Amino acid sequence: VKETCIVPLYEDASLQKKVKKRKKHTENHRHTIKRVRTDCNADSKCSVDTNKPNATPDDVETEGTALQIESKKPIGFTFEGMPICSHLRLVPGYKTMAVPTFDLLDDLKSYNDAMTKCKAKSRKQSSSTPPPARISSAHDEISLCTPKGMQKISPELYTKSVHGLQCDSFVGLFDQVLSTDGKRRKMACGERTKVWLSQCLNHLEKVGEGNPIPQILAPIVCQIGDKEFKEAIDNIITLEKKIAGIVLVGWHHIASRQDRVSILKQVSNPINPLSRDKFSQKDLAVLAVSDMKQFLDAVRGGVNVIGTTLPASMARSKHALMLDLYNWEKSSGKDNCDDNKNEAELDGNGCQDLSCVTFLRDTTVLIPGCSCPSCAQDKHTRAYIHHLINCKELLADILLFSHNLYQITLLCKEMSNAMQKGKLDQFCSFIDGQLK
Repeated sequence: VKETCIVPLYEDASLQKKVKKRKKHTENHRHTIKRVRTDCNADSKCSVDTNKPNATPDDVETEGTALQIESKKPIGFTFEGMPICSHLRLVPGYKTMAVPTFDLLDDLKSYNDAMTKCKAKSRKQSSSTPPPARISSAHDEISLCTPKGMQKISPELYTKSVHGLQCDSFVGLFDQVLSTDGKRRKMACGERTKVWLSQCLNHLEKVGEGNPIPQILAPIVCQIGDKEFKEAIDNIITLEKKIAGIVLVGWHHIASRQDRVSILKQVSNPINPLSRDKFSQKDLAVLAVSDMKQFLDAVRGGVNVIGTTLPASMARSKHALMLDLYNWEKSSGKDNCDDNKNEAELDGNGCQDLSCVTFLRDTTVLIPGCSCPSCAQDKHTRAYIHHLINCKELLADILLFSHNLYQITLLCKEMSNAMQKGKLDQFCSFIDGQLK
């Protein structure tokens, strides 16, 4: 979506009068003027076509006026959102939600790792390595890691871009901190997130005049501290008529499972201070989960919108999701453990490693009866996918990703069925018993 529907645009220089030019650009400009004045004869009249990329001093015109050299380098950068429906192949009936990022800390780590690899491959790498990028946020904007590098975005620009996407809902702009950051930094993070939420609501009313207005979900950063966390909840209660739900940011970074469950209890619908009367129709979302146990904890805690990259990360590591999703009503916890002895042992995410040599001559599909593109009609066996992995074929990742995505979808469907029957805890316990 970043590359397809969020279009980077270079603004005209006249719109950037208030933007200070970079020091490097100013110094280069001065050196160029000095060089031109030195090379040119003061008594002669020269002319230059500033539109030429390689203008020479002989082309310069100096008649006692100040020398002006135009630069073709754009100095402004902004974004414009285009409708998702006209640019992405979305199946009718699905709801769309826009987010500024799933996690600032994860993006920053990936960005710094990529920059380190690029510098290591570069032959022109200097001995002094520049410091890694950090989360840069002010009271009116924040820096995001984008395919075009680190770019600053304000609540006004973010709301305008999201409105152009024509999504059903979007998450308000938020700041983020590490659990090891100081108290003052955490307080500033919580305050900025609250202010930006109010600014997004105000800008949404302006840009949405005469057009469908998307619903906004209020973000809460989990690492800001207990007092600030309660204040953020109280602030959301005052805005409950304007928001569509709550989003927990950085929930997957909490190391303790008990602490993660405790946070969910504070914001889930049936539990105070967010009463069922006020928030019965509101969404509770988690932007990222790192493993299957966090996925199960989120569902148990009342979360109905979960962001995850598990299908893709499993496929990259050559793992296939092989959970039993259908026998949870027939077997108890002990029976489940006995059944797992007959099958190959699953890891902590309910997967098996297809790169293992044990699948060299396995002629069965990943999961018999699965209707995913990999398993349908018994087309691709485990031995064949194992062969593709050894040959480093891209088709192996494609088949594994399609299978994992299909199984995650089935998992969510069975969770919904178990929830309607009032047996969600039994289903989650059955799945949890299969994890290593």
